[in-house]
Amino acid sequence: EIYRGGQGLRYGAATLGGAVNMVTPTGKTLPHTALFRAEGGSHKTLRLHAQAGETFDGADAFVAATSAFGKGFRRHSEQNNRRVSGNIGVDLGSSAETRFYIAYNDLEQEVPGTISKRNTLHHPRRVPAINVLDDYARDIHSLRLANRTAFWLSNGWKLEGGIYANDKTLYHPIFRILDHKSLDAGTFARLDGDYSLETHRNEFTLGINLGRGRNDAKQFENEGGRRDALRADTKQMARNVELYGESRFFVTPDLSLITGFQGRIAYRDYEDRLNPANDADKIYKSFNPKLGVLYKTAPSSEIYASVTRSSETPTYSELVQGGLPGFVPIDQQTAWTAEIGSRGTHGALSWDATLYHARVRKELLNYTVDANTPASTFNADDTIHQGIELGLGWLATPELSFHGVYNLNDFRFDGDDQYGDNDLAGAPPHQLRLSARYEENGYYVEPNMEWTPKAAWVDYANTLKSDTPVLVGLKAGMDVGNNVTLFLDARNLMNEKSIATFSTITDARVAGTEVFYPGEGRSLYGGMMVKF
Repeated sequence: EIYRGGQGLRYGAATLGGAVNMVTPTGKTLPHTALFRAEGGSHKTLRLHAQAGETFDGADAFVAATSAFGKGFRRHSEQNNRRVSGNIGVDLGSSAETRFYIAYNDLEQEVPGTISKRNTLHHPRRVPAINVLDDYARDIHSLRLANRTAFWLSNGWKLEGGIYANDKTLYHPIFRILDHKSLDAGTFARLDGDYSLETHRNEFTLGINLGRGRNDAKQFENEGGRRDALRADTKQMARNVELYGESRFFVTPDLSLITGFQGRIAYRDYEDRLNPANDADKIYKSFNPKLGVLYKTAPSSEIYASVTRSSETPTYSELVQGGLPGFVPIDQQTAWTAEIGSRGTHGALSWDATLYHARVRKELLNYTVDANTPASTFNADDTIHQGIELGLGWLATPELSFHGVYNLNDFRFDGDDQYGDNDLAGAPPHQLRLSARYEENGYYVEPNMEWTPKAAWVDYANTLKSDTPVLVGLKAGMDVGNNVTLFLDARNLMNEKSIATFSTITDARVAGTEVFYPGEGRSLYGGMMVKF
């Protein structure tokens, strides 16, 4: 579930982007007893996935496992990943339920690195020699355990709370070997309900999130992908306290006034075991209000408008940079965002449209120092993020449908001392995705296209641009009976050489420009899915 911008407040989020609520399948919600999926294709790719769910007397269970292997489009880009997740729910009478979650990841990924724009568009399989010589990689092993318990109170209100813990190790050979062991844990509580104020209904949400994390971060000299001399040994502690609330007051049955807030305190405590003089600590505080209206124009459509404040606290990768002692002087990012939009359906049409304008203070901007060093961060003075997010769907006939997504991204500095009113690097001004789907008698065909009409700037000085790819693909599938489906996914049919993404830089006239990641060439994947 995607909650953009201020809509994420209902889960306590107060960042500029919003929130993503991951909805996990359960034994109750799974529409089948078991599923098996196998697929393979280009670059020696093989993926296997299985999942199953079942309900019992007063309980249910779900489990899923995935194994994926691929050599990758480029040299030194092999991946071998395994994931297992599941949950068990237990009914605690007619008005309570508890659910336990587990998720395990074992990820082994080679890192091919970035190359120049010319090589990206003409020799995309090339890899910097150092990435192979020092075996650049990203290996992650993690185990997450959690519980969520919900109570339905006598007045119809719902109280839920839970705890979680995530244990993770990161072995990351790059310019040095980053060897991190972290443990994140936390708890939350949330109350949802509604009541009447005279003749007016009022829905509300009130919650608290408490989180604590510790990361033992070491760095070693990289000797062919193996640890050599110890160069850094630090303990990074973080604690977050978030209190939030949202009220939806119905002025009329179709018009509601939405108010909300989020208060946050973030503690950062840094210990350098090799040089205690670098120890540092800092506290960030923020208060983020929200005001909005929502009007239901029809049973299946609505219009909305809101003004929201957001804040984002620097992470340790931003606070600790380039071997500098202690914390670099980075402030938290804040913004005021106004948006207006509409979503819904009418006959054969469906839409989701938002027009937004954000005034950002001290935006946290990343840029690449050199090809082998992770990005550094600085605070911009004032920046503007504004644009349009538009999604459209049209069911032309019962068999034929069309879908499109368009983003207008107008992101720029606002009178910056160094960059004036330049565009921010990283985001293209326009992005367009189109697809058409024909489905009948158990089979479907879906051509699709991704187009970037105008290239994004790579540097903040606005002297180097990315490219404008047009990527054409095709998906198809067919039911062959007994709950068996065959499917095909063909990507980049025109085999266009393109830039998938890139790291931003300050000024391409003076900074290194080997910051591009090539897009995948023509590739074909196919497989089978069986439901039981």
